[in-house]
Amino acid sequence: EKARRFYERASEIYSQAVSISPDFDSLYNWGRLLLLLAEFSEPPYSRIQKSQLADLAIEKLRAAISIDSSNADALFNLAQALFVRSEIEFERATGPGSPDVLPENVCRTLIAALEEALQVLDETFRLQDLELIEQQKAVQVDGPNEDDVMNDDDGDQYEEDVLATTPVTLESLQDTVALWIQVSMQLAIITPDLDKSLIRSTQIFDLATTRLTDFMTSRKIESIELALLAAELLTTRAETIAAFLDTFPMPSPPPASPTIIFESAISALASLTPTYQVLCDYGDTLTALAAYLRATDTVRAKAVYTDVVAIYTRAGESQPSAPPSLLAKLGDTELARLGTYDEVSTRKVLATNAATWYQRSHSAFKAAGKESSKFSDGEVVDDETLVKLRCAMALSWIEDKRGVCQDVLIEAVGSWKSRGFTIGPVRVVVDGVKDDEVCGIGFAEEVRRETWFVKLLK
Repeated sequence: EKARRFYERASEIYSQAVSISPDFDSLYNWGRLLLLLAEFSEPPYSRIQKSQLADLAIEKLRAAISIDSSNADALFNLAQALFVRSEIEFERATGPGSPDVLPENVCRTLIAALEEALQVLDETFRLQDLELIEQQKAVQVDGPNEDDVMNDDDGDQYEEDVLATTPVTLESLQDTVALWIQVSMQLAIITPDLDKSLIRSTQIFDLATTRLTDFMTSRKIESIELALLAAELLTTRAETIAAFLDTFPMPSPPPASPTIIFESAISALASLTPTYQVLCDYGDTLTALAAYLRATDTVRAKAVYTDVVAIYTRAGESQPSAPPSLLAKLGDTELARLGTYDEVSTRKVLATNAATWYQRSHSAFKAAGKESSKFSDGEVVDDETLVKLRCAMALSWIEDKRGVCQDVLIEAVGSWKSRGFTIGPVRVVVDGVKDDEVCGIGFAEEVRRETWFVKLLK
């Protein structure tokens, strides 16, 4: 909260500076600050406020670029602002309770912003590459400049200013390519013409894959970040094909099998050094595969969910203490597994496991001293409240724990309402099973019929 107030005050100062002298530095720094604020999550702004901040950031960065169109940092930040603005609008348009199909006007607006971001990033990359070539020529002639890195008396490097413009490095090019891939993935899943969406998405995925592969090959880069991005690209492609096939008949020629693409991503992740982030991405991809298999191959889905639990557990063990978000994912996995079994005894075991993970997640929130509920904007359920609701959901499947289920749910709803929020977002989580991509389970029907349950959610 202190950091956000600092940035808000700095934004006010740059606003005053621009009103006096709208030069490049003032406009660029103001735009960059506005972008930082739009991305702030602790505490977050409302979606409307985030959209307004992102729009202002775009406006100020465009103004800065109109003064100096060859500044790669300004161009990169403009592309980032366009991407952030598109993400905010996409989340609003596809959130729980939203229509299954994006309105055409929303699609067109998002596509225009994302395509502009790609064009801006192309120019960013071109300028960065030219600057890097010039730097390399200068080093060959003059040798390295010892003043390029400033150190304090102890030899420690100064902390980089968040607004500083820095010399171009290979990492700069890597960041630009990474953002280009992320923008492309977002563009690929937006479908204005549903029946033609697979052809369009495939073309975008193919181009992004080629771009990433060529960059890594030509620059001889072995980057864990880009390797993870390549796996994410495969996973997103598989999910996009699966979503299309769930809506439309098999086209001719048929697309690549989502299962095979998922397996390619999994194989790539399995070959990487098992850091915490790699293991988390590995578990996320396995989860996506299991969700796809649930409708076609329940036996294999069960096996994949078992692997997910093992991978997430391993990720947690790699940390001094498992983050609450990871513990919640383990709860989600056990709850999702529950939906693949019919045996009451097995469901009870899985529900008990899920409730235990959710309880540990909630305890981890408390232990961290940074409860996510403090940072809710009231428009969507925050992570901590979601954990409580899911814990109650798991307990509803355990016959002798339904009293505890009632207590947990009453506490979660009461805490939410006490902050002045409407019951709508909570009801979406409880009722919107079809929108729940993680679990798709919901509360046990025996609990849903209880009078207290119905009254609580009015």
